[in-house]
Amino acid sequence: MAYQSLREFLAAVEGIGELKTIHNADWNLEIGALTEWYAGLQERPCLLFDCIPGYPEKYKVCTLFLASPNRSALALGMPLNEHPVNYVDRWRRRIRASASLPARYVSAGPVFEHSDNGADVNLLKFPVPQWGELDGGRYIGTATMVVIKDPESEWINAGVYRSMIHDRNTLGIFITPGKHGRVLAQRYWSAGKPCPIALTFGQEPATWIAASMGAAVGRSEFDLAGWIREEPVEVAAVDRGEAGNGSISEGVSYGEDEQPPGHPAQARRRDPGRRRG
Repeated sequence: MAYQSLREFLAAVEGIGELKTIHNADWNLEIGALTEWYAGLQERPCLLFDCIPGYPEKYKVCTLFLASPNRSALALGMPLNEHPVNYVDRWRRRIRASASLPARYVSAGPVFEHSDNGADVNLLKFPVPQWGELDGGRYIGTATMVVIKDPESEWINAGVYRSMIHDRNTLGIFITPGKHGRVLAQRYWSAGKPCPIALTFGQEPATWIAASMGAAVGRSEFDLAGWIREEPVEVAAVDRGEAGNGSISEGVSYGEDEQPPGHPAQARRRDPGRRRG
């Protein structure tokens, strides 16, 4: 089954009894501590944090969404309640025959329902956790996708790279040298240009799995995700730059990456606009 949103997937997770909702956990260390504690259990539920102090109700944080064999099976369209070794064997045999199912480009989607632009952008309006006491800041980029389009072709890369909030409209992103996203960003920087970029939040899990796996050079992770889902991923173009974003995400942040002098492996990202569905 191809899920059309993270919400639809979480409804399925709740249906098999693996969703746990936690109210009133603070963004500062408590969400991170609870996630780490539950992650150490043999039976790890998917956690959905709601009613986070200081934020409106229904501004939620979801963790451990794939941290059980059954939830991974749901995301990948496999039968439930099998031994984990059987899932590994199924996936190995399946991935050997991987193919592409091209994305479907659309002009609208849930991420366009609400929009903040320019001076209205405030990334701190969302309950981004301070996960650990030794972290340098609040990491918004954990189970997200970073989407960059090749300036020299139609190749769109969607990778899973870490990002941290610096202030209300600035994110810092680290992409390991050699990763496709870094290669594409460097092509912009080598031409003296900032790199247009989009980050997606709360995407349905099969698309995120494709981004975390990575596709071959020139092949989009959106096309790989379509093969995993057995249904094309809907992709909408943002109105700045040429990066693409999945319309099956809960939210999208977009802006430009600038390479800091003397720090070739780091980028600060000014955020001229943010969309959230």
